[in-house]
Parts: sequence; structure tokens; C-alpha cells
Amino acid sequence: MTKHNFVAGRAYKTSGKCKCFYIGENPLNQDRPLLFVHENGDLFEANYMGVCISIDRSHEYDIIGEWPPEPKKWQCWANVHRTYDGNAPLKFAVCKDREHADNQADVKQRIACIPIEFIEGEGL
Repeated sequence: MTKHNFVAGRAYKTSGKCKCFYIGENPLNQDRPLLFVHENGDLFEANYMGVCISIDRSHEYDIIGEWPPEPKKWQCWANVHRTYDGNAPLKFAVCKDREHADNQADVKQRIACIPIEFIEGEGL
């Protein structure tokens, strides 16, 4: 077997900008020994360079790199409190979950407890 850098179960990007997963090697096919499954369910074979040699696909299934990692989604909770100290009329305290927000809240002054969801790297 020839050395390659594909990892079973890892997602890769095709030249058609689709997602596929590397399954493993088929030692019975010397020309296209690498097995992949496309996101649409198609199984296809490629050579050690990730090239899918197929007349009907015209290289749209060629592997061009790893699929970028999915951005992580976050959720937190913001307590909204009234303030009477002359600064801002409201103050916010962010907590990792609702239970923590409830435990940290000044019950008499809390106006709301708001869930905040965001994707890492995109900000609010």
C-alpha cells in the first residue's frame, strides 16, 4: 500500500465544493484504492492523490483538501438588573447557564434573564 494522508471518518472538500468522508482503502483496486462517501450518499473511489477518475463525474469529486471545522455555537444567559447608582439605568451580568444566572441574580432588581446564542468568531 502507498502512503497517503487521508484519515478514516474525517471530512474532505471536493472540487465541486461538496463534503465527503474518507472510508478507507480497497486493496483490490490498484488504480483507485481510496473509498469515499459523498454527502449525497454516493460512494466513489479515488487514487492516492485524491483524484476521482470517472467519466460521468468529470472531476467534480476530486478531493481538494480537508473540510473546514464547523464553527462552535455558544449559549449563555444575561441577567438584566435595574441600577439606581446614577450611572447606567441597567446593568448586565452574563452567566454560562440559566441555573447559574438564577443563583447570581438579585431577585428584587432583576428585570429579565435573556438567553444569548452566538457562533464563535462572529460576535454578537
